[in-house]
Amino acid sequence: MKILLEKKMNEGVFYLNYGSLLDADTDVIVNPANESLIHGGGVAALIAEGAGEDLVVESREKAPLKTGKSVMTCAGKLNYKGVIHTVGPIWQGGDNNEEELLRQAVLSSLQLSEEKGFNSLAMPVISAGVFKFPFKKAVAIIFNTSLDFYNNNEIKNLKKVSLIVNVKEKADEALNYIIRIMPTELTPPLELK
Repeated sequence: MKILLEKKMNEGVFYLNYGSLLDADTDVIVNPANESLIHGGGVAALIAEGAGEDLVVESREKAPLKTGKSVMTCAGKLNYKGVIHTVGPIWQGGDNNEEELLRQAVLSSLQLSEEKGFNSLAMPVISAGVFKFPFKKAVAIIFNTSLDFYNNNEIKNLKKVSLIVNVKEKADEALNYIIRIMPTELTPPLELK
């Protein structure tokens, strides 16, 4: 896992990392799920395969889950305290409230992690894979929603949010884009790793 960016946000720190979500040093990971919580493709399939049957069974019990919402299950065989499943939107051209639904998915994951007392959370670029959400838009929404979460809430637990990108070119693209959109009034200065 390589840290590309570290940014203090009031009570917490936002990280952009290049590597595998399943290698993240964190309390809980976010699974970009579908509404039926059947983990058949992309990152969701990798998580289900690593976690095993306990996660799959518990997911079935908690389905269906509406787009923009999150739910937690056990982590099964994975070395995490839990897995937060969130349903991001399928990109349909941008005229179907997709950006707001992605913001809700990210926010509900952050809120659930805080409520459950977790200190750290790692997530992929939700909806940017099989759901075809434009990558840069998704990165911006995840970064800005994390920033808003820390600016608008009294955070007691969740001190570390990591965005994990597993393709080097995409990780570099995310880094350059976050630097470009980052509010200049944020302090301390951005630390690049």
